[in-house]
Amino acid sequence: MGIVFLFIGNTLGALIVITEEKLLSKYYCHPFEIVGIEGASGLGIALACLCLLQVISCTPSESFCRYGRIEDTVK
Repeated sequence: MGIVFLFIGNTLGALIVITEEKLLSKYYCHPFEIVGIEGASGLGIALACLCLLQVISCTPSESFCRYGRIEDTVK
């Protein structure tokens, strides 16, 4: 399971770098603006994943399932 998560994380990281390079070759932005946009988009992706994992239910017998959901930020 860990190797799958590493593969997905590296693939998404590579896609983000490719997207940034394509956007930066077309437009000029101040470096601080680029860092801010990257941080905001990362926060948005993290919140979207958190919300998605919040609604996916699982059986408590699985090792990653504790409260009937994959992620439960309330408990």
